[in-house]
Amino acid sequence: MDSHRPNNRRSNVVLVLVIVSLPTLLLSVVTSEEKVKVAVYYESLCPSSEDFILKYLYKIFDSGLISIVDLKLSPYGNARISSDGTIVCQHGRWECLLNTVEACAIQAWPDVVSKIQQI
Repeated sequence: MDSHRPNNRRSNVVLVLVIVSLPTLLLSVVTSEEKVKVAVYYESLCPSSEDFILKYLYKIFDSGLISIVDLKLSPYGNARISSDGTIVCQHGRWECLLNTVEACAIQAWPDVVSKIQQI
């Protein structure tokens, strides 16, 4: 059994509350030109991160809320820097590698929404 499960359940509850309350927050700034900033820190191989993204986060795209949200995805999650300077990821070396690949993709293609609208 994963030792991180209880902590991630609490994190999921907080993230769900943020997503559930997001429409109310967004309605208050619709008339403003500034977008609502939402940062999601996740881990590439984390079951809880996957669950949150697949069940909740996608809804801001389907509902059109993304047009008033400045979404920042950060594939780092519970990684930490060890005393020798190496990055240690909660779910192992492959997660660190995939987090790096995703971070590079985000840096190379930061404005995915406008690119998708052009297709």
